[in-house]
Amino acid sequence: MAKTKIDKNTAIMLLRQGKKPVQILKKYRGFTKMQLAAFLAHLTMGTYPSKQRIIKLLKRGYSPKEIIQIYDGWTLMQIAAFKAHLTMGTY
Repeated sequence: MAKTKIDKNTAIMLLRQGKKPVQILKKYRGFTKMQLAAFLAHLTMGTYPSKQRIIKLLKRGYSPKEIIQIYDGWTLMQIAAFKAHLTMGTY
């Protein structure tokens, strides 16, 4: 069975969910172990924006499409979901 190729945002999302680089490599292709380790290091250092930062940008009027162009690590669907929660008042 062929492994599914993933993009950088998906890889970062999986790391954000607690997956280890080795676990990602077993199921997906597109990145080396060292690249995934670098993404994880950036997550640990806070280089990629937190959920709270994304929410602040949404509150300031940025659209999900604008945010996804600026930041790696989140999918458009995730950012759109944050916006929906803001609209519903659940954040």
